[in-house]
Amino acid sequence: MPQYFLRLDAIKAAIPQLIGQRVHPHFAGYLAVLFAVRLSHETGETDPVAYSAITRFFQLFFAVGGFSSHPYFRPFSDANSGRLEHGWLNPNVAGSFALSSQRDSGIAVVVQPGPNRTVSLRPNHAKLVHQHFAHGRRIPVLPLATYLYRDYGFDATSKPNKADLLELFCSDFGLVGTKGQQAFTQLFHSTASDSRELFEEAP
Repeated sequence: MPQYFLRLDAIKAAIPQLIGQRVHPHFAGYLAVLFAVRLSHETGETDPVAYSAITRFFQLFFAVGGFSSHPYFRPFSDANSGRLEHGWLNPNVAGSFALSSQRDSGIAVVVQPGPNRTVSLRPNHAKLVHQHFAHGRRIPVLPLATYLYRDYGFDATSKPNKADLLELFCSDFGLVGTKGQQAFTQLFHSTASDSRELFEEAP
């Protein structure tokens, strides 16, 4: 079966689209908890999820090679400047998202601590993220998914398209079913800013 990857030009175009919109950097932590909650439900477990899931998520989706002092790049900035340097993060992911240091901002706005270093999503978490992290604007989901899956191959009988990428994203982050679709609509928009091809077949 052929394998396809996201095109480098599509990945390069996605980054400025994301970092150019004002989004709190702790939106990355929210994505991590969403992802972990979906995994826990898949295995028959329930909330809360281990706090270490945030670090694991960064290793899977935000790790960028070549910078040992700042190995992660999250394309979100609350400064609304579009400057790439705001996206780099040092290896201490857990420290960056420490709930003990968060009060009226940061990850504690949308998650709550549980026993034994666990966290769970607060009720109406999508509304809270839309208000506090996205500042009342919806986030472009196609650039986000393009960046998150930039290092992964897609086995398919024909070239995947934007709808396939969106379907994978919604599945991985639990944004399916009535509640999931409501959360997706509140958080994201899927309007494409250009018509470029996203995928190419592996050589």
